[in-house]
Amino acid sequence: MRYFLGLDIGSISVKIALVDESGAVSLVDSRKITTNPRDAVNSLIASVGEKADMKQIDAVGVSGSSKGIVPPEFKWTEYSSSLAIASGLLQDHPDARTIVQIGGQSSLVIELERGLERPWKVASNPLCAAGTGRFLEQQAYRLGIDIEDFGLMAVGFNGSGDYAIAFSSAPSVRIRPGEILWGGATLANDRMTPLFSAVVEA
Repeated sequence: MRYFLGLDIGSISVKIALVDESGAVSLVDSRKITTNPRDAVNSLIASVGEKADMKQIDAVGVSGSSKGIVPPEFKWTEYSSSLAIASGLLQDHPDARTIVQIGGQSSLVIELERGLERPWKVASNPLCAAGTGRFLEQQAYRLGIDIEDFGLMAVGFNGSGDYAIAFSSAPSVRIRPGEILWGGATLANDRMTPLFSAVVEA
């Protein structure tokens, strides 16, 4: 039996899929990145070894914002996130015209025409976590809230104005250790709820 392996190495988690020569999915798994992406990748590769003989894997494809951690000598084929997302989604939804993906580091909007037969259009935000999965996770952590509860709390928030939120992780606006944030603004209650809602909807 021959197998094909795919990995998506993002900024929040690593996902893996093992497909056999008939196209059947043999394994789908993921690991949250807690220390660094390499640990998550190694853990997932070990789980693949329990499912199939690694010598039977003919090819490996990798995508995601952290795909650069894979050593070049591995000779794994790199794919853009937009191509990987579109190819996978079209397997189950061949008539899809628009794909919106919110990742840990960036968001993508992919416009398709006749699947992948014609050039597709991709729009994405700059490499800044604001408005994406990692950003929301960081804000939930700062507020001491489980990410699962963050959306519900934001929608129903009464606007106490007790929280400060950083809306960008771009290097130009990061605060250095020991530096004091200046110009903090106090928002009235009626302005806090839409602010939190906008963060969640982003």
